[in-house]
Amino acid sequence: EEVVKCLLDTSQVDFPVVNAKGQCVAIVTQAQLFRTLRERGNHALVRDMIDVIPVQIEADAPLLEAWEKLRNSRLTAAAVVDKEGRLTGWLTMANITEYIFVQTALHEFATHHGSTS
Repeated sequence: EEVVKCLLDTSQVDFPVVNAKGQCVAIVTQAQLFRTLRERGNHALVRDMIDVIPVQIEADAPLLEAWEKLRNSRLTAAAVVDKEGRLTGWLTMANITEYIFVQTALHEFATHHGSTS
């Protein structure tokens, strides 16, 4: 029920599963959530929904490296982790795309208006 509430309350479609040490150990994908709900109803456990091991990207990794890891995984999200592997963030392809669009727009503005900031 908690996962369904998260799905309905946010625009997020994939969710990290974190162990007691704060490490992301799995992802519940939207597709797996729906499959499990059809098979077991809304009293299914999170462990029934897990079938994907997350991509882990260190927080200080270059964006291009993060994009390549995520693209090669064929997942839509990756766990951003610290040096101890603890979840510090959640990166999606949509986040990367939005970042590129913002940077492109700012660059175009600066080009047309003579600003470099």
